[in-house]
Amino acid sequence: SEAHNLYTEGSSSRVPDPLSPDLARFPRFADAAHSRLSTTMRPGDALFIPGLWFHHVSAESFSVAVNVFWKALPHNLYHPKDHYGNKDLPA
Repeated sequence: SEAHNLYTEGSSSRVPDPLSPDLARFPRFADAAHSRLSTTMRPGDALFIPGLWFHHVSAESFSVAVNVFWKALPHNLYHPKDHYGNKDLPA
C-alpha cells in the first residue's frame, strides 16, 4: 500500500497538486507515483472507485461528473470527520 506516501489527513491527501507535487515538502509522494494507474475515459464511460482509493481526476475538455457517496451503516459507527464513509469500521 502507498497510503503512507500520500500524506493523508482525514479522507484527503495534504498534497495540493498531485500532477506537480512539491517534493521538497512531500518527498515520499514520488514513491507513491510509481504505483498510480491512469486511464482516458470516453463519453458514456463509467468508473467505479472503491472506498479508500485515493484518486485525482482531470478533464481534457468540458465534462460532467457525478459522484455518489453513501454510508450504509448506522451513523454512530463512523468517525465524525469521515464525510464519505471511507474509514474501515471495527471488526
